[in-house]
Amino acid sequence: MATEQLFFQKFSLLTAEQKAAVLLVIETFLGAKSQKQNKFPEPTPAKKRRAYGSLKGKISMAPDFDAPLEEMKEYMY
Repeated sequence: MATEQLFFQKFSLLTAEQKAAVLLVIETFLGAKSQKQNKFPEPTPAKKRRAYGSLKGKISMAPDFDAPLEEMKEYMY
C-alpha cells in the first residue's frame, strides 16, 4: 500500500481535535524544512542601545551602607 493511501486511511480515523494537531505538526515540519532551505536567514533587528545615565536618580542607597554590621562586631578587630 502506498504511503499516501496509508496516511489518508489512518488520518480518516482521527477525531477533529487529533486531525488539527496532526495538521499543526505537518505545518511546523514544512516550515522548518523551508527555513533550512533558505540560505540567507532574515536579519535580526539591531537592539536599541541604552543611553548612559538613563537610571540616574532612580536607584538610591542607604546613608549607612558601608557602616559595619552590629552582628559582625565580634569578628572584626
